[in-house]
Amino acid sequence: MRASLPALVNTHDYKAGILGRLAAARPAIPSVSTFHMGEVPRFPVSLYDTVDRYSALLSHRIAVSDAIARSLPFSSTVVRNWANIPAVAPAFPEPPRKIGFVGRLSHEKAPDIFCDLAERFAGDGHAWHVCGDGTMRDGLEARAIPGLTFHGMVTDMGRVWSDLGLLVMPSRGEGLPLAAIEAIGAGVPVIASDVGDVAKVVVDGESGWLVRAGDVDGFVNAIRKWQSLSPESARAMRHSAWRHARDNFSEAAGLPDILEIYGRLGVRGAISETGT
Repeated sequence: MRASLPALVNTHDYKAGILGRLAAARPAIPSVSTFHMGEVPRFPVSLYDTVDRYSALLSHRIAVSDAIARSLPFSSTVVRNWANIPAVAPAFPEPPRKIGFVGRLSHEKAPDIFCDLAERFAGDGHAWHVCGDGTMRDGLEARAIPGLTFHGMVTDMGRVWSDLGLLVMPSRGEGLPLAAIEAIGAGVPVIASDVGDVAKVVVDGESGWLVRAGDVDGFVNAIRKWQSLSPESARAMRHSAWRHARDNFSEAAGLPDILEIYGRLGVRGAISETGT
């Protein structure tokens, strides 16, 4: 940072936040810290998370949800997550018979519940896929559930969304999950726990279904609703999901707020010169 002197540093997650702020402070580079974590992490991550939140006094703070903003010890600006959503609706063929989980394999994301669901539906003709890695992976893979495949870390999510018919997010805690936004932007409906600001992304009957956190039977019933959709109804839901993402979570909806914050920190000229 001393060598390149960037106009601004925007950090995400606790490790980047703590180290990035310290690195930016010495040459007095303006910094912004974006907080995404809506769940309460377990030790030792809870210790790092606490240091992250209090050392954020050294930077401007962005929270991706109202709940996260309330949890921070200092004031912040709420800017909701956004993604690159196609301006034109993708082609929506008959949805693939593939059900996915995308995220960290850690307790708060509840991949164990996803595996319970895969076990319940084993043999019904649907393939179940887990994209992500984490401390729970070895134990979950050891269950050897028929029809369930673990892919580990995936870098090209575009191919994942085009190959999924349904995303299931049984999280025990969330902020405003980017995976859900990306999914509906690709026309993939989402069944998710009603935690954090998930309800802003997953609208019952429009972009998916909401379920009480930890309610395995509720997830089973929602999956059966998805399975029972006629091809016409399934295409209509996929289009509705994409439209909801385009109208509320596209680059046009979120980027101006972030650029306004950058401008207040004195980097407006640098943004206009580079065009980014």
